[in-house]
Amino acid sequence: MSDILTKIIPHLQYQMIVRQFSQPIWERFVDEAYLSGLWNPAAGKTVDDYKEIVWMNPARGHIHPVQEISACVEAIRAGITSRKRVAAALGENAEGIDAENARDQRARDLGLQYATYPALEGMNFQSVLQASEIEDAQEFGGNRRANSAAFRQCMRTEKRVYEPSKYNG
Repeated sequence: MSDILTKIIPHLQYQMIVRQFSQPIWERFVDEAYLSGLWNPAAGKTVDDYKEIVWMNPARGHIHPVQEISACVEAIRAGITSRKRVAAALGENAEGIDAENARDQRARDLGLQYATYPALEGMNFQSVLQASEIEDAQEFGGNRRANSAAFRQCMRTEKRVYEPSKYNG
């Protein structure tokens, strides 16, 4: 049921709020600003060009951030979606992210290093994703012995301490 609601609610938001409320108000605002002489379009543009805008739904929170981001990366790689759409779904815009990344690159070029999360450097996020999926399978059912064996294997590849009592309870 919640999966259906997750798909329907953004559709309803767009159809009802954006198309019937927000877009007409925006178009009227642009027309009024132009007709009253308070604003003029840039050279080579028309008033109608400013009426075509992109409306983004608010970003939803993450339930499993590592899995969701990994799924987004795979969808972009497979050509199913674009970086722009994924960024919009996260409440961001791709141009802003690119600008921030360019500033970060500039800092690296200047030799500046920020150890924001030093514990994460060199970590294999694929094994973290696998461990997260295994924990979910254990929590919500499935073959615990097979999952435990796979989890132990992930922990060995990450060179972390494995506590059997913690996962085989």
